[in-house]
Amino acid sequence: MAFSVTKSEGTTIFTIPSDTESSCPLLCQILGNLCCSPTCLVSGRNRKVMVGTVSSLATVQIMVGLLTIGFGAILLILYNGPYFMNYNNAPYWLGAAFIISGIFTIFGERFPSPCLVFLTSVVNMTSAIFAVVAIVFYAVVFDRMCYERGDYNDYRNNGYYGTVNLTDLVRKANDPNLQLCRMYERTVLPVAMGVNVLLLVTAVLQLCVSISVAVLAIKAVEKKDEEKQVPEVQQPLMEEVTANHVA
Repeated sequence: MAFSVTKSEGTTIFTIPSDTESSCPLLCQILGNLCCSPTCLVSGRNRKVMVGTVSSLATVQIMVGLLTIGFGAILLILYNGPYFMNYNNAPYWLGAAFIISGIFTIFGERFPSPCLVFLTSVVNMTSAIFAVVAIVFYAVVFDRMCYERGDYNDYRNNGYYGTVNLTDLVRKANDPNLQLCRMYERTVLPVAMGVNVLLLVTAVLQLCVSISVAVLAIKAVEKKDEEKQVPEVQQPLMEEVTANHVA
């Protein structure tokens, strides 16, 4: 079943016929009609634009999402970072957002209908915003790691850690807990810094890929609009040429 659109001054009326004999609810019938509309039909022009490198970009997005979740979990275990990283579990929802953008990109390539291509561009622009948020998060965490590493050097050489002054008794007693903390700092903190740098690089990669996919999707939508406008412009010219030929 198809639906019709009637436009008047300030109003647009969608007329969708319903099947009274169908067992499906009215909402399902409406969605089915919308999915069969020209807006949701696969366009050959969109397919030419979207098919190609888009599948590779979608694969990169999904891989970046999986790496963000996996290495983000390692970072949360190794390093007690800022509040917005540990208590909000930022790597998990950031990775999920990147994976969702990759899935939408795949659907936009396989079924390049105008509505799905437009939705792909919106999702990827949102993913680019999440990538910027991830870059800011990891940059702040890396800065804090460098600061704490510098604090540890002062603590080791001068007997200070932050505002706490170690007494001569603790320093001379060679406290085992102190040695354990030093060993932890020497081994775990560099690993956590490396994981954080890796996550920062993947976030930058996600930003570039999301912008690229969004640009391709916007170009596909624009070409679809140009395709609609071209026949209207060429029709008078064709009629004029035909009339001259007959004369």
